[in-house]
Amino acid sequence: MDLTPFFGGVPFDAPPEQIPATPEAPEIQLAAAMRRENLVPPEIRLDGEFHRFAVGTSKDAGWYKAHADGVPAGCFGSFKDNLTVGWRADIGRSLTAFEEIAVSKRIAEAKKEHEAERKRRAETAALTVTQIWDGLEPAPPNHPYLERKRIFPHFARITGDGRLVLPLYDHEGNLATLQYIAPDGEKRYHSGGAAKGACALLGTLPAEKVCIAEGFATAASIHESTKLPVFIAYSAGNLASTANFARSQLPTAHIIIIADNDPSGTGQKAAAEAAVVAHAEVVMPPQTGDANDYAVSGGDINTLIMPSSEHWLVHGDSFLTQPAPIRWLIKGWLQDGALSMIHGPSGAGKTFVALDWMLHISSGMPLWNTRKVRQGSVVYLCGEGHHGIRARVAAWAQHHRVSSVGPFYVSESSTDLDAPEGLARVASAVRSLSLTPSVIAIDTLNRFLAGDENSAQDTKRFLDSCAELQRIFGCAVLIVHHTGVNPEAQHRARGSSAWRGALDGEISIEQNRQVLTLTQRKMKDSEIMSPAYMVLEQTVIDGWYDDDGEVVTSAVAVPTDEQPESARDPRLSKDEGALIDAWCATGETRDGWPYLSWSAWKEYLVGTGMTEASARKALNKSGDRLLGRLLESGTISDDGTGYVVVDDVVASVMMMQRVRL
Repeated sequence: MDLTPFFGGVPFDAPPEQIPATPEAPEIQLAAAMRRENLVPPEIRLDGEFHRFAVGTSKDAGWYKAHADGVPAGCFGSFKDNLTVGWRADIGRSLTAFEEIAVSKRIAEAKKEHEAERKRRAETAALTVTQIWDGLEPAPPNHPYLERKRIFPHFARITGDGRLVLPLYDHEGNLATLQYIAPDGEKRYHSGGAAKGACALLGTLPAEKVCIAEGFATAASIHESTKLPVFIAYSAGNLASTANFARSQLPTAHIIIIADNDPSGTGQKAAAEAAVVAHAEVVMPPQTGDANDYAVSGGDINTLIMPSSEHWLVHGDSFLTQPAPIRWLIKGWLQDGALSMIHGPSGAGKTFVALDWMLHISSGMPLWNTRKVRQGSVVYLCGEGHHGIRARVAAWAQHHRVSSVGPFYVSESSTDLDAPEGLARVASAVRSLSLTPSVIAIDTLNRFLAGDENSAQDTKRFLDSCAELQRIFGCAVLIVHHTGVNPEAQHRARGSSAWRGALDGEISIEQNRQVLTLTQRKMKDSEIMSPAYMVLEQTVIDGWYDDDGEVVTSAVAVPTDEQPESARDPRLSKDEGALIDAWCATGETRDGWPYLSWSAWKEYLVGTGMTEASARKALNKSGDRLLGRLLESGTISDDGTGYVVVDDVVASVMMMQRVRL
């Protein structure tokens, strides 16, 4: 046994580099923590008292409170930046449970004292700014800042030294603080005032349509151009609270948030998050800057915010002429601007097909399975991250002999698209690309859905997010989803029936003897295409090896002329074959016999491209129609709620078909 003596877990004879450094004095550690938050620390005293220090030009906006006894701990922050940071010193070892409790208590006490001080400062500031505001004169129209921004003064006032003064009100209507704007445009808030959550309004309420802008100049330009009321948030950080307040005051109004077009994306991100909270629309100038910059440079704010409604109501005679043609990303299969879904059982090759479509679009491949492809940018929201998809993309590029897949972007991970923060994250990330995607793919649905796919309410939230992405970017959205586990559910998406009702296009994938069959179940604006067939072709990726030195392989979905073996028994008639197809898609069993309800049968026929009227005719009991012929031949029997297959041969084939599926 090694009996080498230890001290603090380190042998006495250990080299210097293995001996841990003695922690710095707690005062030095606290000062370093302040610097990490961009604060200039004062002389630190760990005496348990509440201390103030300067932040920028504010003499006492910074604060701290810390104790030296026990484990040194406390809290610090800035009233100016609404910053609060808990702190404890590093004492060179882990804390005991008792010490952890004591530290937490001290930090909580410091935060409580800070909050009380903040409220006291805000109340004092509110009284002060009210006196200041009441004593100011209205700002003149020829103020340098107003002239440069080409706006009117509105409610702005002016100080004796020439600064503009603007009011910020809390949500109770009380004056909370003031913003001062120097002639050169420098902006500052009154020291101690509560700017967070406060706002102001240009115009009057109530109104059916209102706008929200960050700054006074932007709001003034919007109000003067549109005559609409405009809430002024004064900062990107205040957009969400201002939007929430506007929605609480105007439950049914159309709220438009005019985002600043920042190179950093800050304004766009804040506006997107605020829009989700308040169910608002986001508008942004097409060029870098805010709406005031856009107006000063000659842009038409009125058209930007309120597009002409001249053609909203269209005379019926216009429908006698040919409409604008359908725009396709993949002719006949993926419509531009539409919401589509591709679904199939686990392992059926859904992702390979979806990737094949997306990479054809982004790389500019002219044809997919003889169908024309229109090139565009692709955002691929991948729930499994980059690890699983990397080899598939590399294999696809190698198979098609392309050196670049073009504007194709993949997410690092999933996010909850049925939650506001998830939608905001996706919208912000896409905006940061500085391009407009042609299509956003979501693979798979359950990786991006926090709720229950069987819940109509959760489904609606997810679909609303998809619709918002379509609206913001004018793009198509493709959802990759699973089918149910039951044999009769293999031709429809798993979960709520609301999925299918919202889709413009629906494609199912089945795998039979290595052949993938792509079948269109719904194509709202076009005729149903004939099925397409593909196989997964294994590809050895050049130059890729695993940690054992073996080559890395993946698969690529490629078209094939081979078709899966027909499950149709030669003894069956055409009508009986049609019955089997419908039952396999939507049917069930009653007492061991195949059963198909009239409504499920009709829905299946409509899903294959038949019109509602034609489906009803086909399922008319009388006359020489599908249902009538099957009843007359004795293949099925009417039990009052639906139809039971009573022909032994047909029923046997149906049950065998279920096993094969």
